Amino acid sequence: RKLAGLPPEKELTRIHIAIAEATPVYDSLIQPILTARCGACHNADRKKGGLVITNIEGLRAGGRQGKVVVAGRADDSELIIRLTLPPGHTDAMPPDRAMPGAEVAMIRWWIDQGASKEISLAAIARPASIRRTLTAYGLDELPTGIFALPVVSPDSVAIRTARESGLTVLALGSGVGYLSVDATSVPPSWNSQSLQLLRPLAANIASVDLARAPVGDSALTLVGAMPRLTRLRLAQTQVTDAGLDALKSLQYLAYLNLVDTDVTDAGLRALETLPRLSSLYLAGTQVTAGGVERLQRALPRTRIVLDEPTLSEPVSSTASRRSAAGTSARP
Repeated sequence: RKLAGLPPEKELTRIHIAIAEATPVYDSLIQPILTARCGACHNADRKKGGLVITNIEGLRAGGRQGKVVVAGRADDSELIIRLTLPPGHTDAMPPDRAMPGAEVAMIRWWIDQGASKEISLAAIARPASIRRTLTAYGLDELPTGIFALPVVSPDSVAIRTARESGLTVLALGSGVGYLSVDATSVPPSWNSQSLQLLRPLAANIASVDLARAPVGDSALTLVGAMPRLTRLRLAQTQVTDAGLDALKSLQYLAYLNLVDTDVTDAGLRALETLPRLSSLYLAGTQVTAGGVERLQRALPRTRIVLDEPTLSEPVSSTASRRSAAGTSARP
């Protein structure tokens, strides 16, 4: 720890984490540090400098000299300036003992990421500069996305039945509880009614590949009932705008491939409610540049590709399948 520039564990503020998806960064990481290090002088009773630092309202209000936190700009925040002054300086915080660098880095990171009270540990960006600090708290290997959620074991009988129909059903990892479903190699006699065999597995399915399969809008009713779905390929299917409405509730969907379908600009409106959508492929559709521009305004972090056909991608290992079900996706 010393060689890595980290303080002894006993010098760090104790922080308790449950699961990343349900752990607010402010409540679980930032507030315990501020209360432990600065709360004695800046609480509701003492209010040194007019500043209360033991709750988010006081932190946002600032003190007699003005704001102490500028969301998105840690270096311009008076709180960070005071925390990084040399020991002995009149304005240094805390005045008696400098805050460990790991904890200052944690606060700086939170401010730079927007100083939100609501954002969870699973949702916040973790730049390389903060990873070493998170390691000091044992937060470097926390599961994120659907892997941070509890999930029951999939029904083995339902898996076997689905496989017998021609679907490829694979686990995303040993003991994980999530599955990938592939219909790209189904026999000629297969039809979309066979998808109903997946209903008992809906809560376990993280990835569905229906590219080139004989399916249309009706199939998406079942797909839309898969609450943990992160990845969906519908290239060269009979899906239209009408079917996309069924996808509105897929809060974990990160990857969507609609290449060579009859989707238009109107259908894209249904996708505006997908907060984690990071990759969308639309080559060969009836979508226009104007439709893409409108959707991009609603989903500024989504990579939308209109002119690059992406139909196939090899998945050679359990590790890569599990990665594909995360919050980021490869085309």
